[in-house]
Amino acid sequence: MSSVTQQPSSSEPPTPPSLWRELADGSASFTVRAFVTFALAVALTGLVPILAYFLAASVPAWSRFPNNGVYPTDELVAVLAVLAGGALLAASAWLWTRSGRRRPVLAPIFQTIGVAAVAVLLGVAADANLPGDKEMVVSGLILLAVSALILIWLRVVRRGPQFRALRDPQDGLPDVRCPACGYRMVGLTESRCPECGVTYTLDELIAKQGFAPQPPSAAPTPPPPAPANESPPAATPAVAGA
Repeated sequence: MSSVTQQPSSSEPPTPPSLWRELADGSASFTVRAFVTFALAVALTGLVPILAYFLAASVPAWSRFPNNGVYPTDELVAVLAVLAGGALLAASAWLWTRSGRRRPVLAPIFQTIGVAAVAVLLGVAADANLPGDKEMVVSGLILLAVSALILIWLRVVRRGPQFRALRDPQDGLPDVRCPACGYRMVGLTESRCPECGVTYTLDELIAKQGFAPQPPSAAPTPPPPAPANESPPAATPAVAGA
């Protein structure tokens, strides 16, 4: 009796995409995005005291007791905290809008960076030139910057997601495009973009299009077919005479 030797299968399971690709193309789940956002918040919070210490060590004016060691001023820590908050907002906006339903977040990101930069410059100028209790002015500038950031991102939230039309207005065909480069992929036999080379599954490609929700079809219900063996009813004399 001959024994049958089983050959190992040559087909290997597909390699899962990297975390960066899932975040970049919008396929990461809600839980993954939440953990990444929390990790960014923790990392930026940890960078604030480190940067404050080395900046105070480099610039004695930013240290409360320059002759007795390195002690960063409260103003310096507050300014760095504002910058870290702006960076977290920008990163979170990019992270949570990487999908088919995109919000216009490019302008708010630049506005956030601009508000943070202006707050930093004004805070540094007030700390270096104003006499007396200049901490009050710096604190007011920080609060004004935070208020401006809230209003900027409130507009983004109120706009809601933006959808694309399902069909192209020129030829009436579905307007399926590559989520990475925007190349139109209608008529292709595979879900691989010939322009940038990114490969998708069919479900991923359709999920990232951001089409507007389609209303349920209102097609009329067809009438039931007539019985095959039933002859049409005979006309009455009145109908025949008419």
